[in-house]
Formats: sequence, C-alpha cells, structure tokens
Amino acid sequence: MAPVFSNLPAPAPAPARAGDEGHLVGLFGYAYEGAAMSLVLDSVRLLVERGLPVRLALLGAPGAGTAAAEAWLAGARERGIEQALSFSGVLSGAELSDVLAGCDVLLHPEPSGPTSRKGTLAGSLASGTAVVAIDGPRRWDELVRAEAALVTAPTAVALAGAVAGLLEDEHRREALGARGGEFARRAMGVQRTAEVVSGLLEPLLAGRGG
Repeated sequence: MAPVFSNLPAPAPAPARAGDEGHLVGLFGYAYEGAAMSLVLDSVRLLVERGLPVRLALLGAPGAGTAAAEAWLAGARERGIEQALSFSGVLSGAELSDVLAGCDVLLHPEPSGPTSRKGTLAGSLASGTAVVAIDGPRRWDELVRAEAALVTAPTAVALAGAVAGLLEDEHRREALGARGGEFARRAMGVQRTAEVVSGLLEPLLAGRGG
C-alpha cells in the first residue's frame, strides 16, 4: 500500500493564524466519528487549569451550527471551557493549509493511532506544525521511528502533558514540526505513491509484453 498523501497546497510564507489569543491548538478532522472528543476536551480543560492560555481551533468542515459542532460545544460547556473553542468553518484548500501552519500544535486524536491511511494526518504533518497523536493499535511504526509526531498514551493527562511541553518549548516545537514536514514529503508525498503504483504496474506490463 501507498501512504495517503496530502492534497493541500503548500502554506503561505506567513501563514494565517486560526485566532489571535493564546496558544492555538488545532484539530483537523474533528467531525470524524472516530475522533476522541472527550479525550481532547478533557486535555484542554487540564491545560486551562494549568494556566496556559489555550484555544482549541476546530478546523475545516462542517463548521459552527452543525450537529458535530454542537456536540463539541456541549462537551465544552460541561467542562466549563466553551470559550476556549473556535470553529474555522469550511475553507478552501489554500486557506486550510495556511490555518494548519498557523497553529502552534496540531492534534491527531485517532483512537487507532497515527496511521498511514489518514489524509488528516498527512495534511497536518505537511503543514510543518508540530503534531501530537495518541497511541493506538494501528500506529505507523515508521512515523514513530522518524519522530515525525509526538505519540502519547491515550489519556487526557498524557495528551495535556505532551501539548504543554511543546507549548512551553518553542525550539522543541519547531524541531518536531520540521521533522513532521520532512517525513510528509519523503514518506507520504505524491512521489511515494507514484513509486508504489509504478512498482506494481511494471511487472504486470512486462508479463504482457510491455
């Protein structure tokens, strides 16, 4: 199999921020039914209680006023962190790329772990922003070995601690983002897909006489 590649354009040199207050923690793919909403909201509550000025930016479709957004807002109200949430709404590819790159940290709360089959992970890594993922049974070991993302235990305490450590250490955060971007280009790019497909087609064509 070929890893899924990002279909987003490269971000602008000075990417747009998803907001203008505090640390921006972005989540691309929040409406996906497998996204660990309770885990993410509990971790944001812990970060707020820790005194970090954190905003959780829920990026892309479907946006505010939808069933998915209301579910996130209801969960945030239960935890007293409703003001920490924001929704970008539907964005063009270029706009989404810029907003991903403008976040301080991006989350990938997929319970199965960071896999090679997720376009949301590919887009997040390709943005050059530090990515924090939760561990799971289908984690991509190549990504872990490359330290392309910070993979943490699937608990709110562990996730909050991982995010806080990056927010409090700009150098570490930028280094992680750079590794993630390089990994996306090398292991998850269109060229990698072309190589896999070519490797499949060549022996088939050779067997048919070219």
